[in-house]
Amino acid sequence: MSTEATSQVKFWRKPLFREMVIIAVAVLVITLPFINKAFEWDDGEVIKFAEVFKDNPTQLHLENFGYLGRFNEQFRTSHPPGVSYYLALYMKLGFGVNEALYHMAFIIFPLIAAISMYLLARRFTRHALVAALLLVVTPGFIVTSHSLRSDMPGVAFWLLATALFVHGCDRDNWKLLIGSGVAMIAGVMIAYQALSLVPLLFFYALVHRRLRPRVLAPLAMPLAVFGVYVLLTSQKYGGWPVLSYEVGIVWGLQDFELKLRALLVFIGGAAIFPLAVIPLFL
Repeated sequence: MSTEATSQVKFWRKPLFREMVIIAVAVLVITLPFINKAFEWDDGEVIKFAEVFKDNPTQLHLENFGYLGRFNEQFRTSHPPGVSYYLALYMKLGFGVNEALYHMAFIIFPLIAAISMYLLARRFTRHALVAALLLVVTPGFIVTSHSLRSDMPGVAFWLLATALFVHGCDRDNWKLLIGSGVAMIAGVMIAYQALSLVPLLFFYALVHRRLRPRVLAPLAMPLAVFGVYVLLTSQKYGGWPVLSYEVGIVWGLQDFELKLRALLVFIGGAAIFPLAVIPLFL
């Protein structure tokens, strides 16, 4: 057997590769059975914006759109346009609106999230595979893996940016650091919450005494892109990007009660899972 063939066999037998395959299979197990699931909730809004972006990428609003019982001549979403831009690429290629196709296209995001969690966990624990699989089987991860909303893509690029930054910072590897900056840019254009990575990762570099230009550069990248986005939005619409759907909406006592009830149910449901896996940590 040639040296090249021998090295390939060794690569396929490496624990790192085997464990990543296990994680990928776990993600497919929780996503493929729901590939034909009907669109729900905000999925329709994401698709409508994608239809707009397909022909006009700079139009960040929907015309004559109803939301929460209110008619809007010019409706602007509180989410960045990243996810709808992604769908717009498929539409541009000639693919029509289809549940199975779009859900297949979105499987890439839970895969990125799970693999990134695994690579990040390898830095802090000897049980990285367990950590990644625990993420995959959490209720929140499973549910958001079946939608077109920004939740799972946002988590995916959040974890990817963090994993790349931590390993790049520890190894002083500029390629990993730049990759982290690119992932943070993608995260910010999918969910504004990704901006919170900037102080978080800055603190990591500070604690490990790694504050140098090549480490700080990726942290400046998402801030610069977000600044340009805010500037363009301000020029086009005369103000900041929309950060909440609830601006201008008056909530009554009954609305508050419904929100509180939903929040308590969510917290209660989410609390069951960590209690159930306590035996794994004993």
